This record gives sequence, C-alpha cells and structure tokens, in this order.
Amino acid sequence: MTFVFVLSVLGVQSSGKSTMLNTTFGLQYKVSSGRCTRGAFVQLLKPDEDLKGQTTYDNILVIDTEGLRAVKGEKLDDRTTLNAEQITNLLEVCLRTTYFVLNKEYYEQQNGAAMGSPVSPIVANLFMEHFEETALDTRFRFWKRYVDDIFCIIKSEFLDESLLFLNSLFPSIQLTSEVETNGILPFLDVLVSRFDDGTMKTSVHRKSTHTDRYWLQFQPCPTCEERYCKMFSSKSSQSIE
Repeated sequence: MTFVFVLSVLGVQSSGKSTMLNTTFGLQYKVSSGRCTRGAFVQLLKPDEDLKGQTTYDNILVIDTEGLRAVKGEKLDDRTTLNAEQITNLLEVCLRTTYFVLNKEYYEQQNGAAMGSPVSPIVANLFMEHFEETALDTRFRFWKRYVDDIFCIIKSEFLDESLLFLNSLFPSIQLTSEVETNGILPFLDVLVSRFDDGTMKTSVHRKSTHTDRYWLQFQPCPTCEERYCKMFSSKSSQSIE
C-alpha cells in the first residue's frame, strides 16, 4: 500500500501561492501577476532521505490552484461598479491612512504598507515586479523572489557592486545580503546546499529557536494563547469558505 500526502494552497489571485510552492519544493510552476487560467496543476514528489525518517508517506502530491476563486468575467465592469480612478483613489486611502499607538501616543506611518493589511502583499508584489524590471541584468545568473525575500546566484566579485546598485534605485528600499557558508544557505524555510559539481539540494530549514512543539486542539493552555488560537482558526476557516 502506498501513502500519499496531498498539499494544496487556496487563496486569491496574485497572492504568491505558486511562488511559495516553487520556493519550498523547488518546483517550476509558472508565476505571473496577470495569469489567471482556471484549473489545477499537479506534481508528484518523492521525499528525500532526510524527510523519509520523519514521515510515513511515500509520495507528496503538490497541487497549485489557479483562478478557482477568481470572479467570472475579464472586464472591470463585470466585477465592480467602481471605475479605475475610483479604485486607485480607494487604494491610496488604504495605503496613506495607517495609524498605530505606541505608549499611548498616536503615530502615522509615512512609508511602506501596513503589516497585516490584506492589500499589502499585493502592493508589495506589484512594487517588487517594477523593482525587478529596473534592477535585473545579466550579472544575476539566477533570481527567485518570495514577496521581498530574494534568492539569487551571482559571482562573488560582483556582489558588493550589485548590492550598491540595487540600494541606489529606491532610497527607501535597502537590501541586505547573506552569503553561503561552506556551500549552505538558508532561504525562508528551505536550506539550500551547493556541491562542487554545481548541483544543489534542498531540505527543510528550521531556525535555532524552533522547538517543534505544538499545542493539541484540546490541550490546556494559557487563556490569552487560547483566545489567539481560536481567533486565528476562525479567520482561517472563513478565508477558505
């Protein structure tokens, strides 16, 4: 008997679903802000030797959904009664009216998008696509991005020069770099290992602070944590209905 673990991601269009799967599993699902064909793309993976000892599954079935939650109709008039200018003005209000409280003092955010806002990941992806159109050239042999985290391959002699160039494009956007150590470099939850023959291998990366401890659904826990878990579970269930 063969056991298959099925993994799928549901979400609105252009929210980074395909990019996340590509980054996590080393896949090549197509990514594009305007791509919205309806359907599901499936790829069957076999766990590597490191993962086989941690799971009872023989295969992992990764499903990338595309356009399943998209509103029918390709025209703006089919989706909303607002015109393009009204939508732009509404977006500007969302981005320019970010306030928060610190030590009983009210502050207004001047730059960037608010953390936790549903519109922030979309705006961040739009900006980074514009950033990439300006920044990318032949010195980068490989470039993959998940929102604002970038994994690239570049010759070491071009590293400092390229970082200065990228940071000169937009003064409010300053990138930092982390280079490999002994052929190993973590990227998000992926640990990338490079070998002398030019091949690479990926495995799951856990930070040193990761404990692998999780609360069971009915396990007693502090009231504040219980309220947070219930709130998070409620929001998650509503988002996939």
